[in-house]
Amino acid sequence: SQSEDVEVTVGAGLGYSMEFTGLQEPRLWNGSIRYSVADIVTTAPTPRFTRGPTPPPFSAVVVTSNPTGRTPTASPTSRPTKAVIVTPTVPSQITWPVVYRSLATTFAGGNGSFGNLFNLIAPSGKGGITVTNLDLHTDHPGKDLQVEVWTRNGPFEEGTQSVQCCGWTLLVRTTVVGVARHEPTSIPSNEFPPVNVQPGETRGFFVTFDTDDMRYTNYEENEDLQYAANDDLVQITVGAGVSEYPFRGRIVPNRMWNGRVFYRSPIG
Repeated sequence: SQSEDVEVTVGAGLGYSMEFTGLQEPRLWNGSIRYSVADIVTTAPTPRFTRGPTPPPFSAVVVTSNPTGRTPTASPTSRPTKAVIVTPTVPSQITWPVVYRSLATTFAGGNGSFGNLFNLIAPSGKGGITVTNLDLHTDHPGKDLQVEVWTRNGPFEEGTQSVQCCGWTLLVRTTVVGVARHEPTSIPSNEFPPVNVQPGETRGFFVTFDTDDMRYTNYEENEDLQYAANDDLVQITVGAGVSEYPFRGRIVPNRMWNGRVFYRSPIG
């Protein structure tokens, strides 16, 4: 499938495994891609002209009868003419183009409870990211679910006592409609305020329902998985499960959040 902006290739199938083994080709992915086209905004310098003094009127040579025999001369210019000087104005602010992306962990499920804790890390040396939305995983299609999204400046591991302390801030409290097992359930985009993650920063996230309908995936420490997902602009850690609502410190380690992070990042 393709449009004027993007092409989706025929891919490969993968067995029910967390490892890339047993690929079967060709297999056509069933799904849809939501994307935005980046607008490249440039600011051209505005020239400012500085002119010298206005030159005097031109004086012509007038030839008449010359009884004296002397050669007539032009009247001298009283002031020299200066060149026009062009001084460009440097723009006070340059708007860089922006790239829009999404990064998913998995929607394999296999376990679940009320919620998940995980970290987003923006690597140093990049432009940082702005999180614009999240997709979640539940296996109750058509069910109304109250979802909350909390965040804190710093890793979630430093705030596992309760969301009522440790710098947690409530971002979202809204209702979503469950889609299906192994499918993303989206938070309405107008309900999600953007969250910045600066270069080199780690930001903790806590995503929860008020019922035990959140699906996640068990992770064994011997699998030696550094991140649940990552690209060149953001890293998603494996995280932990939360087995109560409201959250008061009961967590289960090594539970991989099932979901997708939508974000934007400046280019340049």
